[in-house]
Amino acid sequence: MTCMQSLRSPRNLQQTSHRNLCQQALTLLLLLAMVVSCRREAPVGEDPAATSRPTRPLLIFSSSPAATSPQLPWLAAVADGSLGAITTHERQDWQNQQQLLSSLLSGKGDVWLGHCEGFARARNAGAPIRILAISGWRKWSVIARSKGLAWPELLRSSQPFALPAAPPASPGEMLLEHLLAADGIVLRAEPNEPKQLMLKLLSGRVNMALLPEPMVSTMLAKDPSLSIVASLEDLYSKRHGGQQRVPWAGFAIHEDLIRSQPDLPAKLVAVLTAAAARLATLPPEQIAAVWPDELCDFVPRDMLLTALPRELILVERACDVEEEIKTFLAIVNPDLPYDPALLWRP
Repeated sequence: MTCMQSLRSPRNLQQTSHRNLCQQALTLLLLLAMVVSCRREAPVGEDPAATSRPTRPLLIFSSSPAATSPQLPWLAAVADGSLGAITTHERQDWQNQQQLLSSLLSGKGDVWLGHCEGFARARNAGAPIRILAISGWRKWSVIARSKGLAWPELLRSSQPFALPAAPPASPGEMLLEHLLAADGIVLRAEPNEPKQLMLKLLSGRVNMALLPEPMVSTMLAKDPSLSIVASLEDLYSKRHGGQQRVPWAGFAIHEDLIRSQPDLPAKLVAVLTAAAARLATLPPEQIAAVWPDELCDFVPRDMLLTALPRELILVERACDVEEEIKTFLAIVNPDLPYDPALLWRP
């Protein structure tokens, strides 16, 4: 039997057919594996078609747990889901200005809540940030005990006077020094840590102090003999005109995020602005309801309720209030040149 004859035998034809089927099956398996490797396997219950849609960016939000009205719009947007519709987010807290400055300079974060003056100093030192929006407008007051030296008497005095203030080297302290200096009054602020100054007030060792909210409301609630004798925002308005507000604090955003997600800053501002507008129409009890339980160890809801009537819940794009920011920064840090790139612009 020749070779050709043997190849044509039924047994050999069957073996050849079997090998061809195996090769075809192997080829199909390889093709299937290539297709699967190019697609992310959808979790159980997820629409496979949705896996190709753009995912929401994850933002790291850095804030002070003791900030009240400046961060309320963010908290409200979290509570009503409007923030979650455009981004996922995680929160990390800073406890003092040094921690905030370190975070800004290292760029470890995406969105920060902080003082505008601190943002300006950080950017001047190389921090990759821009101010997105202003949300802190009415924060600082001088409180005094009735038996202490009256505020009007201090304003008529030609002698320098010391005023305990907390926290140390705050923009409130710098602004008050400027406002009094315009009337020839020399203020010597005595720096204190917040808890330290509150204890001094309660013990009677101090009868007058410069404090921000919610510390002001805390002290008024604890000691009825204390009262507000001066609001820095009112003094500022009398001196410089305009509304009774100061662009104390707001939100800053990482420049990398502006470049990688160019539509996101405008969306964030729109969400925060709308959240603030909704909050402004609500009674204090409903506003306080957005305050999360994990922040109550720092500011209890009842303390937030007492502070709300003295605060202003409002979000403005930073670029829309640029002149207010420039004027304020020139006062509290005159040695720092103004950088127009400090502000995000659409």
